[in-house]
Amino acid sequence: MVDTISHDARWSEYGAEEWSDALVAAMKLGGVDHLFFVSGSEIAFWQESVAKAQEKGWPTPKLITVPHESVALNAALGSAMIRNQPEATAVHVDVGSLNYGGAIHTAWRGNYPVLITVGTGPRAYPGSIPGSRNSAVQWVQEPRDQGAILRQYTKIDHRLEHQDNPGLIVSRLLQVAMSEPKGPVYLTVPRESAMLKLPGKTYFPTRDELGIARPAYPDPSDARRAAQWLIEARNPCIYAGTAGRNPESVAEIVRLAELLALPVMDTDRVDRLNFPTIHPLYGTGPDVKDADALLLLYCRTTRRWNFRPISGFRSRRARRRGRFMTRLQGCSSKAI
Repeated sequence: MVDTISHDARWSEYGAEEWSDALVAAMKLGGVDHLFFVSGSEIAFWQESVAKAQEKGWPTPKLITVPHESVALNAALGSAMIRNQPEATAVHVDVGSLNYGGAIHTAWRGNYPVLITVGTGPRAYPGSIPGSRNSAVQWVQEPRDQGAILRQYTKIDHRLEHQDNPGLIVSRLLQVAMSEPKGPVYLTVPRESAMLKLPGKTYFPTRDELGIARPAYPDPSDARRAAQWLIEARNPCIYAGTAGRNPESVAEIVRLAELLALPVMDTDRVDRLNFPTIHPLYGTGPDVKDADALLLLYCRTTRRWNFRPISGFRSRRARRRGRFMTRLQGCSSKAI
């Protein structure tokens, strides 16, 4: 056990007897309210640390036991979307990572700020240190590079090592997850590292103390030019891609649309509200080919426009006007 802990004097002190205690504390202090947990022999430390924290009054997310990894990650994505805060999952070694399935794609393409944690088969020789191998299967559980399983679908991945500060690592990963563009991050937690002893306390910066990166802003001259195009246009339109993933954006889009009387259209594969669907300006815009000025918000781009009418679907106002609502399936072209 370490008797003294080197740390920055600006970091706060938190109760912790093992590294896993610091991990759950940093999660909660970083905005994580729920840890969606799928059991595994090498990740029981999550259950122990959450129960301990609840008993001692230390910060911890609520642990929710889930029977399958895909369900766990989808639940985390939904909670993160509703709360506009990160959530976390914990699953069993490489097979747990693979069992996330299509939810991995959803997490990445939907820009969901989720901390994906995965255990790893112990490497330490049986009996050498706490958390070392104690089952025959643990000799064959770990691939050469477990992080590679999800590396293409995360903003960053890290394997917790003995030289790390566990609370700092979690805070850093949550900082990255919540900085624009938001997205999932991946942490591999060896059992030996999670069970390293601490002297009843630990020190680390929280996610907010590290600071979430500020959103990028357009050059003022470009913003003025775009505004002028919209003002002068005879047939302008706003196409909202995934702008609604930041809830505060919705009111600003409404404000702009009402100020300039701009129709607003959703793009293809919308997964949340971008603009009130009962608003008079919703669904009334021109086809992309007929617009002379387009404001594209969080649209994914391709080389060419490809748009199609949604068969049998009409917005309320478009129905009254007898026009099919058209959604944009791709994004590109000479537009704002």
